[in-house]
Formats: sequence, C-alpha cells, structure tokens
Amino acid sequence: MPPKTSIPEAIWPPVSGPRATMLLALLYQLEQSQWWSSRNILAQQFRQLNELVDHAERTVPYYHQIRRKAGLAPQEPITAENWQAIPLLTPAALIKHAGQMASTAIPPGHGRITGLKSSGSTGHAVSVLATGATGLIWQALNLRDHLWQARDVSKRLVTIRSGRYVKEPGVLYEFPGWGIATDLVFQTGPSALFHNLTALERQAEFLQKLKPDYLFAFPGIILRLAHYFRRHQLRLPGLKQVLTFGEPTSPEIESLCREVWDTECRDMYSAEEAGCIALQCPQTDNYHVQSESLLVEVLDDKGDPCEPGEIGRVILTTLHNFAMPLIRYQIGDYAEAGGPCPCGRGLPTLKRILGRRRNRARLPDGRRIWPQLSSESWSDIKEIECIQIRQKTLDRLDIGVVSPHPLNLSDETRLTGSLHQVFGYPFACIFSCLDAIPCHVNGKFEPFISELDDNRDE
Repeated sequence: MPPKTSIPEAIWPPVSGPRATMLLALLYQLEQSQWWSSRNILAQQFRQLNELVDHAERTVPYYHQIRRKAGLAPQEPITAENWQAIPLLTPAALIKHAGQMASTAIPPGHGRITGLKSSGSTGHAVSVLATGATGLIWQALNLRDHLWQARDVSKRLVTIRSGRYVKEPGVLYEFPGWGIATDLVFQTGPSALFHNLTALERQAEFLQKLKPDYLFAFPGIILRLAHYFRRHQLRLPGLKQVLTFGEPTSPEIESLCREVWDTECRDMYSAEEAGCIALQCPQTDNYHVQSESLLVEVLDDKGDPCEPGEIGRVILTTLHNFAMPLIRYQIGDYAEAGGPCPCGRGLPTLKRILGRRRNRARLPDGRRIWPQLSSESWSDIKEIECIQIRQKTLDRLDIGVVSPHPLNLSDETRLTGSLHQVFGYPFACIFSCLDAIPCHVNGKFEPFISELDDNRDE
C-alpha cells in the first residue's frame, strides 16, 4: 500500500505532502516502539509524563501544586513508584471544575485548539480541549490500526455513526475517500455514511446497494443487522471485515459475522476525550494499549493495579494533551487486565472491555458479574429480535422482549432457565413485550443495566 504522492508526476518514489510526511514519520516510529520491551515503553512514558505534569502544575489551575497534594516534594520527579499518589480525576470532577481545567499557556507548537465532547454514556457528558498535536497522534494510531489489520484502503468503507457525525436518519451520504488522515497518506476508495437511528430495514437496503468491503459501526448495530440479514436470508458477499467501536463487543458478534457474512470482526477501544485507547492485536484477540499516546491503568476497588485476569476500573492519562491534560482520569469503564501478548509486542494488553459499572449485575449472595448475554440462549424461542434486562432489585430481573409473537408461559419458562444459567443465580424474571427497545441518546445499546444504587456510575 504505497503512500500517496503530492507531486502527480512523481509516482515512485512518492513525495508526500507536509502533514502526510509527519504522519508517515509517526507511523515509522510506532512500528519501532511497538516491539520495545514493556520496561522501555514505561520508561519513555514517564519521561513524557514529567513534561506533562510540570506543564500542568505551572499552567492549569486545577493541577496547581499537584505534587504537594500527592505528598511529593516540589519538582520531585514523577516515577512508577510515586505515580499512584497522584489523585484520580472523575468525570463529575472534570465537569465541576471545568473552568480550571484548561491550560493558561498552551505551547504554540501544539497547533490549533479544538473542542471535543464525550457521548455522555456515564451520565456525564464531558467537554475537553485538544490540539493539533494530539489530533496528529490520534490519526497516526488510526492508520496503525489499518496497517495492523492489513486493510485495503482502496476498497469501499461504509460507516454507521451517531447524530454527532451525521445529521439525519434515513439519508445516505457518500464521499470519495475514507477520511482526512487516511486520504492524506494513501489513495483511498470511496466511503459512505448513514445515521445509526436509520430504520433497520433501510440500513440493510443501503448496505446491499453499497456492497461494502469494510463496515464500521457500534457492536449493537452490527448485532441487530446480522440477525436481520440472517432472518431474511440476505448476504454481503464482498464484505472483508467488520470494525466495531464505542461499546463492549462479544464473542457472539464475532460468531454472527462469520456465520452471516463470512467475515471477521475486529474491535477498537476509544473515547472522544482521549482518542484511541487500545487496538486489537492482529495475531490475537488481546487489546494492545496505545502506550505512545496514553498511560492506562486498571485498578481494583482498593486502588491497586490489577493482575492479569482481574477486572478493574480503567484509568487513563493523555500524554500529549497540553491544552487540557487529563491526569489519572477515571473514564468510567471496566476492563480485564491482560498479560504479555504472544505476538511479542511490548505494548500492555487488556483482555476484555466490559463496559460501565451499571452493566455489572449484583447477586444476592454478594457476587458481582458482567453477564455475557447471547441470543443463542434463546434462539429457539419464537422470533425474539431483541432483549434488554434491567436489575431493579437484588433478586429480580425485568426483561423487555421485542418479538413479533407474544411469549407464552412455556417460552417464559425456557427463557428464565437460560437466564439462570447466564447469571448463575435463580432470579425472579418478569417479562414485558415491547414494540422496540430504545437506544441511548447517542445510539448505543446496552443489553443489561443495573439500577441498584451501588452500581450507578460515578
């Protein structure tokens, strides 16, 4: 996949334009750093962290005397040993102290300042500033993902996005390229975009018309589309890969993509306020933390780092955002910490992204689990299109079911038995037949939501 040339007559070797050259230079460095030892990567992260903390302490009111508040001496170097003394930043605190979070002296070399806003899926829609420098690094990481997954960017990409990126449901928008970062560096194929609140049958019509090579959408959208295509015996014969983002994915989605479209599904873990957090390894299902851009921690309830296989809160620090540093930011997600990846990359890993605290069930015996719901558990019960489960009390689940045929007592009994196996506990199950289950305002779908007070997101 040769780079695009900025001089039409110089096709070999291609002569890239200024910004494309910067992106290619970053990609070259990323190609090297991914193979460094984890120890070397961590050392480089703390070199950058000291620059960031020094800047934040001098120019960001919220972080004034951050070392003193952490019990450290003035100008004491930040190290892996004293890092956990730095207090956490929650989304609620970020909103409350918004007027104190921006730098009063952003270095001029960091480029144009832009505003970003999170989806608000924690209940807190946070606004942050970013710079041209952070944007450049985020673009390079997106290109790394294309290269890792060996995507042919000369083919057709179809993206299904929320209303923050596309205005009107039911309308198809077509473009000559994939997007600014990819188009700068490579000769890309066409792309198309439509709203994720477009009616499902209309989405299927768009996809059959466009015949995408790559499909990019929330996992919940992919799940519903795959079921729709299977139910109506529709195909997308040219589809090479499904790309998911924005929600926790599941083995069921991977299985459905292979069954219905004969293709693989790869996931990206990202956030509006932080960019790309982790990418799936091209050789395994592990998520590699993008350590050149962020320091990511997974902490247990005591605030200690999780060992591989343990589940904890995701804490991140943006290494290059000198407009509005996010230092030890508790983004609201939970993940399972991973160990060294067999691929040999030194980038740390996450095994699974589990979602928010509200997606965790609390059992009467004290256990807490993230239920792995799969439509295979109820595939033989009429034509159930969608299920959403809410835990309103400690011993009861309320199940909303979308189906063209009402459930009878036998159906409810069988579905109850399946859910008891999933949760590992004999909950009382109360069923309601619904015409549709609404998504979050940002278009995301959550199969399980706990409404218990101690599971509400911070």
